[in-house]
Amino acid sequence: MPSMIERIGQMLYVGFRGLTAPDYILEWLSEGRVGGIILFARNVDTPQQLADLTASLHAAAKTPILVCIDQEGGSVSRLRKLFAESPGSMALSSSANAEDITERMAVVLGSELRALGINWDYAPVVDVTYNADNPTVGTRSFGTEPERIGELASAMVRGLQQEGVAACAKHFPGLGDTA
Repeated sequence: MPSMIERIGQMLYVGFRGLTAPDYILEWLSEGRVGGIILFARNVDTPQQLADLTASLHAAAKTPILVCIDQEGGSVSRLRKLFAESPGSMALSSSANAEDITERMAVVLGSELRALGINWDYAPVVDVTYNADNPTVGTRSFGTEPERIGELASAMVRGLQQEGVAACAKHFPGLGDTA
């Protein structure tokens, strides 16, 4: 049976600076003191570097971990150069056959994330764009119609999950009406 520290640790997700995991992160993983790692642009250089980094994290972990990243596509993408680029949610929602295209784009993102050792994506954004002056959501939203946002967000979730990557619908009710 896991200790109290291990059970609490499984609820903690931590980040770090750099392209390789610091020794203390690997130690925490090996002791079961954290349940996962969140990666940022500061942790990413090339596909090989990122795959090596996530492999080191998974290998160090006492129990299976979640490795997370904020890869929505569009303006919020932690993977840029040398990685697949995806249009943002608003661009996807304005295309013909938006639901199909959104799901297929999420399959591409999910496939790449999984190949890199990342198994949780902080996407899709499910905020409703209520305020055109909102600098936070903008093109990250699928639009102004809640039902349509739900359909397209569901398509993104299906595409990511098809590739074995967990999705995280965010910020609802959150940021949509922020000025």
